[in-house]
Amino acid sequence: MCSQEVGIQMSSKILKGNSRIRGFPINMYNTHYHKYGDVQDLLREYVVIKTLSQGSTAEVFLAKERATGALMVVKEQRLEKSDIAFVDREAMLHSRLHHPNIVALYETAKNNEVMVLLQEYMGGGELYSAVIPNIGAHPMRVRHYFTQLVSAIRYMHDVGVAHRDIKLENVCLDSSKKTAKLVDFGLSECVNERPGALYKRHVGTIPYMAAELWYNQDATYVEVDIKATDVWALGVLLFCLLVGRFPWGEASHRSKEYQMYLRHDFTQQPWRTIPDTQSTLLIHMLDVNPARRWTSAQVERYIYTHWAVVGEPQNPNADEYPYMGKCRDFKHSRDEHDDSSDSGLGGTHRLATDSRIESMNTSSNTLYGTHTPVPGGSPHLQALVD
Repeated sequence: MCSQEVGIQMSSKILKGNSRIRGFPINMYNTHYHKYGDVQDLLREYVVIKTLSQGSTAEVFLAKERATGALMVVKEQRLEKSDIAFVDREAMLHSRLHHPNIVALYETAKNNEVMVLLQEYMGGGELYSAVIPNIGAHPMRVRHYFTQLVSAIRYMHDVGVAHRDIKLENVCLDSSKKTAKLVDFGLSECVNERPGALYKRHVGTIPYMAAELWYNQDATYVEVDIKATDVWALGVLLFCLLVGRFPWGEASHRSKEYQMYLRHDFTQQPWRTIPDTQSTLLIHMLDVNPARRWTSAQVERYIYTHWAVVGEPQNPNADEYPYMGKCRDFKHSRDEHDDSSDSGLGGTHRLATDSRIESMNTSSNTLYGTHTPVPGGSPHLQALVD
């Protein structure tokens, strides 16, 4: 479908609209929208170039502003197949968030059929694309990206919002590959500080879901700290950045690798190749007790005091990285790897068994800028969890 046809198709549904809101902060506990005339004004300002993604209830388009040529992302959410309250909440919460590492929401149009979000365009793709399966992201980039994401999540938590679906695919990079921004607030919720507050349990992406979300699998709503579940998901994301795979398929007793984690068995790949500074951080973020789990503020403080800054690669393209040429020697076919692993980054991203991976990680302490562990703490994982 050409860009003109996409624009016509989208316009035919949206032009019936009767409300328009700007991307200014809205009281997050108030779902009433201020209305600003007809949405035809919004559509006339942009030309849809192509469809970026399409799901059962939503489509995402790349659009260009007619006046300036600036690129934007248009997300069209169909209301007839969605919970309208959830769609309204996404627009409300996103418009409330203003942070350099959160993708900006510029405008929102709504009618009886669709909600349309006009968002900032990030030209560098998903963070997922920067992760080499079974290897990870470039060591000089891991701290850089992760620090930005922790800053964004701490900001959200400070204003009383939990993301609830943190994952590699919900982080986008700019065209320079230097700035990472959090996207997709469709599952985000306001944090209820009252004791006994209940939240929907089946929320998030399975490998990133915190341990406490698996305890009572028959319950629809559970009493959890959703800020703590965000920190857990950030910990899983950091693990993926470091080694290019999930720590487990899910944080339940159905996962062999999670059972090993509960037994404090860190002798196997890839745990034993992770430097002390990062493994200390992971253990605190992936603490199975949410009351002990570090907050986003504690995570941020630890990064700035114990994770040294190292030089940035000159070229952000993965193929230009000094050691990435070795990665091309690996074949990530499922048939050539251990099928007993339940933690690959997708169907073809399995745990590599080639011994060269370990040799590539021997210099990881230098690459990641390992510092002395926190006073009173231990660099050894066993001591951390005992």
